[in-house]
Amino acid sequence: MKLHDEQQGQWSNRTGSTLLEVSISIAMVSIVLGVAAMVGIAGRKAFVTANKQAQLDSQLKIALDRISAELGSAISSSLDPQLTGMVTDTDEISLAQVLGIVDGVPVPSPDLISFSFEDDPNDPVDGLDNDNDEVVDEARVVFVRGSGGTSPSAITICKNVRRHLQGEEEGGGDENGNGLIDESGFLIQRDGNLLSIKITVQGTNANGESVTKTSSASIVLRN
Repeated sequence: MKLHDEQQGQWSNRTGSTLLEVSISIAMVSIVLGVAAMVGIAGRKAFVTANKQAQLDSQLKIALDRISAELGSAISSSLDPQLTGMVTDTDEISLAQVLGIVDGVPVPSPDLISFSFEDDPNDPVDGLDNDNDEVVDEARVVFVRGSGGTSPSAITICKNVRRHLQGEEEGGGDENGNGLIDESGFLIQRDGNLLSIKITVQGTNANGESVTKTSSASIVLRN
């Protein structure tokens, strides 16, 4: 009888230890699975954000390459505004391009070109996403050939442009600390013969989160 009781006690202890080990194992597996799920969610969010940023990068590159190509042949004296003196930045500019060189003097093309920051006609500024592109009150950059002429041709070279440069908000302040007040999402600045262009675009990733991207280019005025 005593032997039977001792054996039963030993079996109970072994059983108790086994149940405790199982409980600990289950808890550890739950923790590992929870961490893995969190890592997976974070990884997916990072992926969809990076994917949207890549799309915006491509859009910005195409726009800035076009602007740089057109401004590269600009006649500096034809810039309007000139961006010298007190006013050195703008969100719209017109100019003449070099048609040829005669006796060392640049000959301007008869048609002016222009770049301008404009409201998107499909999405009026009313706080709503009127064109259902998941961006609210966006603007655009418009390129016009034959600006001021009788038959100008206009195309949008960059869409979903933010109303203000990245970090800047409406309200009369300099939130992004670049020395400018409420500058638009398309900015041209001049320093001597150097023109700098910045564009901020925005979009929404697959998670419904806003993604903003800014890119810039510089052109040396040679004419």
